[in-house]
Amino acid sequence: MLSTEQIELHGYPFTVEIAETPEERAKGLSGRKYLPNGTGMLFRMGGGPAQFHMRDTHIPLDILYLGAGGVILKKDRMYPYTGNSQCDNDVHSVLELPLGTCDELALEVGDVLDASSSSTLSEVIYETLLAGR
Repeated sequence: MLSTEQIELHGYPFTVEIAETPEERAKGLSGRKYLPNGTGMLFRMGGGPAQFHMRDTHIPLDILYLGAGGVILKKDRMYPYTGNSQCDNDVHSVLELPLGTCDELALEVGDVLDASSSSTLSEVIYETLLAGR
């Protein structure tokens, strides 16, 4: 069972599961039939380019690739069983949310996610800043 964390996106609370290990990241949301609004999955990445696929994923998703300091590098929509998404930038974490969340919250490339309410996002941002020194 994955650990969860409470985060805030543009003033709205979310409960996200944290995928930290290679096995957790590989499994992601595959096999799930439902992802309630206000939830998602945060993937901790090692930096560098990242690629995601929808094999065995039944849920349409918004995907946010996050760089240093929590800045949104790229956002994409992914649909069940079809498609891949990738970001060639220096990705430090990826956030998957129910499809339409980015539109509802007006999340855009270049926005910085507020990490003050999330120890996990804060850790990712802090580690990224340290790695850049």
